[in-house]
Amino acid sequence: MFTESYAHPDGRAKFHVLPYHHPDEVPDEEYPFQLTTGRYLVHYLTGNHTRRTDMLISKKPEPYVEVHPNTAAKLKLYQDEFARIKTRRAEALYKVKITKKIKPDVLFIPMHWEGSRAANRLTNPVLDPICKMPEFKVCAASLQAVSKEEAERLGLIQGGKRQFVSGD
Repeated sequence: MFTESYAHPDGRAKFHVLPYHHPDEVPDEEYPFQLTTGRYLVHYLTGNHTRRTDMLISKKPEPYVEVHPNTAAKLKLYQDEFARIKTRRAEALYKVKITKKIKPDVLFIPMHWEGSRAANRLTNPVLDPICKMPEFKVCAASLQAVSKEEAERLGLIQGGKRQFVSGD
């Protein structure tokens, strides 16, 4: 597609420069992190089909919150334990994945789950003023560790062992 020219009389691409505007919600004292959502490579869209395919679900069976090691250390978060993400709209519990692939002030969660683990429950539904698309990809968030006692009380772990949390 468009290997020779673009679909305009002169054959050239048309670009329109738009001024940059910050997301509607930016981090602040109460919500100091920027939460962004995205995809697992093995799942697509909401995971409607891919989360019902045994081979694919075995590769990525549950969502996580991706956290930088410095942030994890500061908040006393540990790999594969649970953390609570709060935004101005909702809160959710996710397993922690510690990685240097993300900035210390950014959190990432995948968008393929529904119910209590649906990423878009947390994100901002405000519409872009030009294209009218919802701003689902970014919002301000807070993050805190879930104690082992609370995790046991919520049924996330039993006797020190983590349990798969459906939430759907």
